Amino acid sequence: MADLTGYELARTSKVIDKDYETVWVVVTGAWRIVELAVGWYGGYDDLDIAALTIVTHYPYLYLLNTFYLLSSTTATAALAIDVLSISLPIRLLRPRSPTHSPKATAAEVPDRNIINDRSIIFITSFLGSGIYTVIILLALRVGLNSFLINNFGDIPSLAARDLTNAANLVFIFLPVGWAVREFILDPSLGSEAQPTLKDVVDSAFNPATASLTETMEHNVGSLSKRTKVVFRRTALLSTLALANTTIQVFTRVKGAELVGAVGWAALFAMPAWVVGGAYLIVGDA
Repeated sequence: MADLTGYELARTSKVIDKDYETVWVVVTGAWRIVELAVGWYGGYDDLDIAALTIVTHYPYLYLLNTFYLLSSTTATAALAIDVLSISLPIRLLRPRSPTHSPKATAAEVPDRNIINDRSIIFITSFLGSGIYTVIILLALRVGLNSFLINNFGDIPSLAARDLTNAANLVFIFLPVGWAVREFILDPSLGSEAQPTLKDVVDSAFNPATASLTETMEHNVGSLSKRTKVVFRRTALLSTLALANTTIQVFTRVKGAELVGAVGWAALFAMPAWVVGGAYLIVGDA
């Protein structure tokens, strides 16, 4: 990594000079194992994992690129290494899901034409990017700079980039917009296959004779498959973005305090829910 990025990442990194701080190395290594485990045991394919990695690793590198003067080339190279190191093992060991497979039949992926439509891909990616942009701009207006000053002791500059230019931010977050769409919207559109036997049984539910437990199970179970997929994947995306960003920022970034790391992570965990809700509306359109 050092040869590829010109030691830029090392310049922004915390110096481990106390014995107890070596636990940070253990934490980051253990977290990488957790990321791999989530991908494997969650049944995700390589494109899912690539998209998930982009969304969860982008906030850390965006922080360095924007406020710690890390070059865009180095940030891009670091992100590419992170994505490939996690998604390639999955690609070698597991075939792609029907949603991502060009050989999938219409029965397996009913909305295949919509998923593969380039104009829809373009619009929904910009929608996701736009939501992230709006939330970042709102954060700037309500005191993000003051928060950074108070919780990032060695931050070099708060004026390194033109953060108020919405058009620039939309394009900066376009990879995130694409990744969120790939991880949430596409699988949700591909989930509405033919009804199963359980679906038929659930449709025969009688509220007049059902018990309280049966009523609660029916209310949860009556949600569409697409809604369940959106909720489940949005929850995972938001949780991992919060956890990964907190760990990376607190253990790696020079001068970062725990409160600062959590706050920065929360700023990027919240948009996932807004985008997930927007994609739920898009799917109904």
